[in-house]
Amino acid sequence: MKKAFTLVEVIISIIIFSLIMLFLYKSTSTLKINNKNFKKTINKTKIISKTIKLLKNDIILSKKIDLNYLKKDILKINTLNSIHNIARPTVIWKILKNKNLLIREEKINDIKYLDNSTLKCEKFKIYYSKEKHTVLIYIKLLNKQEIIFETITSY
Repeated sequence: MKKAFTLVEVIISIIIFSLIMLFLYKSTSTLKINNKNFKKTINKTKIISKTIKLLKNDIILSKKIDLNYLKKDILKINTLNSIHNIARPTVIWKILKNKNLLIREEKINDIKYLDNSTLKCEKFKIYYSKEKHTVLIYIKLLNKQEIIFETITSY
């Protein structure tokens, strides 16, 4: 006698196979969405890290910090750090209030170079300690994340 699957067995195996495929599809779909969100988060973190590193380098390599601007939450420094290969530029960090963007501007004489390293933030505060020669930076991003760091000036 020849052994074979009955129609009921074939239908049950197709149903089980379909359920497994449905769960696999749902899992891969969720994985794709999570990967997309993870990439967005990584890109935001890279931008924040790049901006903070640039800000730290500006302060560390600074030759002079203009203390008059600190009350206005603007950091104006003469530094050796330049993205645009300018010798001893004046760098200004400030928030554009209408757009809530922290921007960096390099300046030599009357020529301004705006950098593309911008952060969406609502607060930018600078505190300077003459005794310790340190600068404390407080940044509050639009997503309520707070960044606080202290760095030493070179003078």
